Amino acid sequence: MTRRGVLLGFALFVVTTLVSSWVWGATLYGVHGNAGSAGLITIDSATGAATVVGPVTFKSDGIAFAPDGTLYAADNTTLQLVILDPTTGAVANVVGPFGLAGSIEGLVVRPTDSVLFGSNVVTESLYTIDTSTGALTLVGPFNKPMSTLTGLAFNLDGSVLYAIDYNDGCLFTINQSTGEATTVGCGGQGPLGMARDPVTGTFYVAEYDPFADAVLSIVSLADGSRTTVGNMTGFPLVEGLSFDSEVPVDLVHFSVE
Repeated sequence: MTRRGVLLGFALFVVTTLVSSWVWGATLYGVHGNAGSAGLITIDSATGAATVVGPVTFKSDGIAFAPDGTLYAADNTTLQLVILDPTTGAVANVVGPFGLAGSIEGLVVRPTDSVLFGSNVVTESLYTIDTSTGALTLVGPFNKPMSTLTGLAFNLDGSVLYAIDYNDGCLFTINQSTGEATTVGCGGQGPLGMARDPVTGTFYVAEYDPFADAVLSIVSLADGSRTTVGNMTGFPLVEGLSFDSEVPVDLVHFSVE
């Protein structure tokens, strides 16, 4: 084998090792319950089984991991942005107040530039959130009357922002410049949090049933229909969802010419 071949082989081995570590490190997190009984959980995306990480001392409807591993959460008890310790659920840092009435339901970080987005159910609008102060900046209204967009998630390359509506179960694409919502399709009931698997691109939602445990389902990006994964036994109310890893697009598409 030539020296060039050895070097290329070694480079491919290193990249493959790095990608594999990210691929197998992706864990789905969620928040459950209301203030006083809330907690951070991990969820098996193959079965729906949930495990408690630790208590959360406030009502939260949205969490979002950034590519650097920071776990943001919307504290909807005091209407502020906080950072959680993903190993305990404890507040690691208070970023600051949203400066606007109404809870932030959906929370997501755009993978390409780490901009944090949130959906407000009172104003029915999309906002960006300053990760240094917590302050909201209006992107624009969804222009969907009576909407309750409770989950946000980007596709793998960050080019498309999706939202899920608790009221009618519909999936939407959201214009990242104006906030305008466009219907993809409808299915399921009471979807709350939504997250995208950073490896497969599969979208998951936590669906609420007032008479049973929450259900983890896969969402079709073609028509909004659902495929049930399994029950989150012991957790009737699961809201924000987020995976803890992002696989860099450039590494996933690495090839040796």
